Amino acid sequence: QGNDHFEAQYMQMPQMSAGTIIKPEWLRHFEHPRPKELCVISIDPAFTKDGGDYSAAIVANLVGRDVEITHAEQHQFDYPTLLNWINILNQRFRPDLFLIEAVGAGMGIEFHLRRDTILNVATTTPQNKSKTARMEMVSPFTEEGRLWLPQQAPWADQFVKCLTKFPYGPSDDWPDAVSQLLKNFDQVYRLAKYWREEMHPTPIAPHEQRRSMHHRSYQITCDPI
Repeated sequence: QGNDHFEAQYMQMPQMSAGTIIKPEWLRHFEHPRPKELCVISIDPAFTKDGGDYSAAIVANLVGRDVEITHAEQHQFDYPTLLNWINILNQRFRPDLFLIEAVGAGMGIEFHLRRDTILNVATTTPQNKSKTARMEMVSPFTEEGRLWLPQQAPWADQFVKCLTKFPYGPSDDWPDAVSQLLKNFDQVYRLAKYWREEMHPTPIAPHEQRRSMHHRSYQITCDPI
């Protein structure tokens, strides 16, 4: 649960934080990504253009219990352009799973993506928890050194600034995309593995039957244990 929570709950000695939740020294860096087990794109969508919040996306390789963020983007889009952008991300990175916040701008995205034959989509809702509370829930993940970033990338400096200065940084859109992925890591891993097997099936004997879930929607609403 992280050092700060442990000191407060078990030692009864709450520590003063510097006002931010994720410390820069917790982040780990890679020169070359390790062979990925699964690829997930986590998106915090927004309906904006020429001002307002960003639609933010992170492309994450899942390697064991670690998360390596290999690419990140954020843009201000209207709804049709937002959908087109997600289709471009799909064509470019071929993720095993899209994870999308189904609040506000994200409520109808799953339907439209499935109409465009992008079936490997799961949605998440914040369950009335604030952005800060959600980031605090996942801070132990980063304190353990499980979140990795590239040593050099055009977006890396701004990404680190947004994440380590949250909730007082330049924007909270990338941090939201990070927290929704880390908070639901176990369920995301399971669904990403399922969709990889569905989209790239191993040859099986003719008499065996595969249980199809193409028609289902996947909504992640519970906090991890």
